[in-house]
Amino acid sequence: SSPKWYNNTTDGHGYEQPHTGFNELDGDFKLNYDIDQHHSFTTLFQHYGSHNAWRVHNTIFATPYENTEPGNLLRRSFDEDRELGYVQYHGKDLGFSFADNVDVSFSVQSFNEPQWRNSDGKVKSYIQSDRGMSDTTIGSFIKANKYDDYWGLFEYGVETYQDTISAWNTELLPKGQVEYTFGPVANNSTYGYTSAYFQNTFSLISDKLDLVSGGRYTYVNAHVGPSENPGGSAYAPYNRSYNIPVGSGRLLWHIDDEKHRSEEHTSELQSRLHLVCRLLLEK
Repeated sequence: SSPKWYNNTTDGHGYEQPHTGFNELDGDFKLNYDIDQHHSFTTLFQHYGSHNAWRVHNTIFATPYENTEPGNLLRRSFDEDRELGYVQYHGKDLGFSFADNVDVSFSVQSFNEPQWRNSDGKVKSYIQSDRGMSDTTIGSFIKANKYDDYWGLFEYGVETYQDTISAWNTELLPKGQVEYTFGPVANNSTYGYTSAYFQNTFSLISDKLDLVSGGRYTYVNAHVGPSENPGGSAYAPYNRSYNIPVGSGRLLWHIDDEKHRSEEHTSELQSRLHLVCRLLLEK
């Protein structure tokens, strides 16, 4: 556990800047349990929370600087909470026909960011606004590897993640009415990601030159809920899906007998595949 308190900042003239301090509470817990030399479990829980962090520049408490002017809100502050938990199984030197080592994981992560704004009801249409978003991510993966004396090292796996997003904006109006409008992002949205991959490392010349080849197939499905159109109307919900196959091959030369680069190729290839997938999605 790690609590923190940040005091208000002080400008170059020694004047304290109001509402620039905030507090934070972080903590984590991790447990490793070895059943025997082949099987083990890991569980982890993390929490991060910051509270009462102001966007002072939008409020009447802002300090002018070089002809800038304070904002017109009486309050604009944020809270932020993130929690992550997972359970993982690790199998080592199993000797199965399809795998030597196996890792399986299941995780849940949540993110919540509410914000509050207060106004005099004149410069803004509301007296108080409770606005924010939250996201829950459920994911899992299974990955394995198998070494064959002739074909080399095979690595393969499947991973899937699902995001569920909510957003809200509740406003208290000057005459006491309560109005529900759109939040900062599209409400009731989901984002699903599923990917399968494989990689083979095959030695060509006396363990000096390796042929590294692999492929990944990714399916993405996004449902975007109703959201606010700056023109005043609402954007209608819609769905998009993407199918992304990617292949890769390269030669890897080891500069010495220690194979200093041999442990880097897996993460490097996966990073490149992820980058290609992201670039394709952005198009």
